Amino acid sequence: MSAVRIHTPDVNLAKLIRKPGGKAVADALSGASEGLKEMSGSVLAELKSTLAAAETCLAAKPTGEGVEELYLTIARPIGAASLCGLAAADEVLTSLATLLDAMRQDVPWAPEPVRLHLHGLGLLLNAPEDSDETRALVDGLKKVTKRYVGEAAG
Repeated sequence: MSAVRIHTPDVNLAKLIRKPGGKAVADALSGASEGLKEMSGSVLAELKSTLAAAETCLAAKPTGEGVEELYLTIARPIGAASLCGLAAADEVLTSLATLLDAMRQDVPWAPEPVRLHLHGLGLLLNAPEDSDETRALVDGLKKVTKRYVGEAAG
């Protein structure tokens, strides 16, 4: 009679999974943090140029396509600021984009709340991120947007 032999092949994937390799989590996080710090200077410069471009658009008293251009100018850097520790600036940009979006659709154009947001953004670019004043400014600008969009809709 013949004997039965059971053969189990070596699975290379199982060996690779058990083998340690790559960066440690702490090293990867610190490397990512350093990369974001290096990038924050260029993001801050981009935000300042966005602010200048938006103020130029606002000075031209936009209507129709001008409001669209102002909206696109403001919406472009949303998200980048949060990655570089400027979450408050990102919140102001989002609030302003919400306001401008409403003005593009059915809310009548009013430069005052837009000007207020742009001034607030300028202040935030030079303010400490985690202060009570910063939080109060962001919350106030969100209330302006909510009130203006809500009054126009209601």
